[in-house]
Amino acid sequence: MPRQLVTRLIEEGMTDSRNIELREMTIVFTDLADFTSLASNLSAEETAVYLNGYFEMVSKVIADREGTIDKFLGDGVMAFWGAPSDQPDHASKAIAAVTALADEIEKDNALNMRLRIGIHTGKVVVGDIGSASRMNYTVIGDAVNVAARLQEYGKHVDPGAKVIALASGDTMAQLPEGAKATSLGPVKLRGREEALTVFRIA
Repeated sequence: MPRQLVTRLIEEGMTDSRNIELREMTIVFTDLADFTSLASNLSAEETAVYLNGYFEMVSKVIADREGTIDKFLGDGVMAFWGAPSDQPDHASKAIAAVTALADEIEKDNALNMRLRIGIHTGKVVVGDIGSASRMNYTVIGDAVNVAARLQEYGKHVDPGAKVIALASGDTMAQLPEGAKATSLGPVKLRGREEALTVFRIA
């Protein structure tokens, strides 16, 4: 569990495993495009150095915008805004982080990264989830799956882009009027029956 999160949990008295609640939050998934192909040309040590550079960059940007890293997923990152502290502007903070990530890669891409990002806002269960011997402060729910599917869908929109970030209409609805984005219209994501309005923000 990140040290920053532990500190916040202690300060706010949220260390009891019974502290599980339903909240509206914004979830972000990132993924390195074509990393498997890239890694096949790197040694194990080079792969570790590459991933560490990527994770360090993403972690700093997210922490600077008051987000929480939930977990690292191979060559991906899951993060959230809206807990453990109340963040009424969680969607705006998440979008600010994603925009900053895109800017970082566009201006200084020494690692030659290509990044896909999905952002979605919705109701999730958040709290200490796991077994008696291993608890994780995490979020679960359909909104998490939607964010992951948005990240995945990016490869169909612009496969060669350095950065492609897709946000749901639910996230965009919480942003100030005039937020910069391009509507892709209703989209059917993998494994979902209902179409979702999707916007490209990077």
